Amino acid sequence: MSIRKLPGSSNYRVRRRDPTVGMIERTLRTSNRKEAQRRENVVHKLSKLGAMEALRMFKDGRLDINDLVDADRHGRLEQVAENLLMHRPLKSEIERWLPSSAPTKDSRRRYECSWRRFRRLTLELGILRANATVRDLSGIDFELLHRNWEASNADWNRTRAMISSFLTHYTGSVHSPLRLRVMGRYKQHPEPLGRIPDVDAATFWEIVRKASPHAQASYVAMAVLGCGPKEYLAIRPEDLDKKQMTVHIKGTKSVYRDRVVAVDERLWNWIDGAVPSNLQYRWLNEYWKRACKEAGVQGLRMYDLRHLSAQYAGDRGVTDRDLTIHLGHSNPSMSHRYSRRRTARGVAVAVADELVAGLGGQVKGQVAKRRA
Repeated sequence: MSIRKLPGSSNYRVRRRDPTVGMIERTLRTSNRKEAQRRENVVHKLSKLGAMEALRMFKDGRLDINDLVDADRHGRLEQVAENLLMHRPLKSEIERWLPSSAPTKDSRRRYECSWRRFRRLTLELGILRANATVRDLSGIDFELLHRNWEASNADWNRTRAMISSFLTHYTGSVHSPLRLRVMGRYKQHPEPLGRIPDVDAATFWEIVRKASPHAQASYVAMAVLGCGPKEYLAIRPEDLDKKQMTVHIKGTKSVYRDRVVAVDERLWNWIDGAVPSNLQYRWLNEYWKRACKEAGVQGLRMYDLRHLSAQYAGDRGVTDRDLTIHLGHSNPSMSHRYSRRRTARGVAVAVADELVAGLGGQVKGQVAKRRA
């Protein structure tokens, strides 16, 4: 560990490499060398005490050297991190976190919308004060909040995910006591099954035939690769490996969506002809709606093409785990909906086999008698 002044600065800085948290280089907020040495000793004491969370927060700028010095003066250096963090204003801390809360712009926007709804309703219901601290999250009546929630359970769960992500970042650990207390009370609520288009292969090809020739390959590519329009439009010729017949798809939501998808040789020419796209989203979507109308198909969105490959593969016996990899889901449970139809059919056959076996050859006769 060492202290030094940087050119143009009057204050000393501490520079220390810790084996657990890495390089620490922060201002000591004093121009007096003797005081700087004393403050350096406080940082060193944190390491000796094994207070890694506090040391990590100091490194990241979430704790100031003055906080640590004051805590050391009162003999509570080990507890400083949690005590200080828990009593900071919730509103300012979340709004400071939101601009870097997620890797994509769309996800950050959803977090911001979730936070606005959460704050407005908790204030209106009187279950959170305007000057509430981070610690006050653990005292919220989440059952009351859910009864007065103005949106769907899916929206409720997204807001829950936002609070969970904030607390993980803020406390530095998914296992922090505060996060576990809050999320233990902030229950998830069931959501309806995700949308699955009920379109057989013959109907899909009929829509493709009705579409503009400029767009046909694009629709086939989305259906084969299991990707939405944004992911498809981001594919470039260099993302195609013609030798291995694979396509590198760049994720638009999270790292889990960044994946490599294999293509059967019988469909490769469609993929090769679809990349790069001749059209942008507006016209792809317009031609899709026109083709659906001509084919007599209602309510089928262009984004639904992403689900077709998973549903067809699920019907053919592909496992949820394999579909998770294909679609880039972060959790296999997200892919379970595609195997439900196959499972239901299997159960139906098993039930019928057993009942028919029990009746022997009397099945047709029994049905005829009931109808008569």
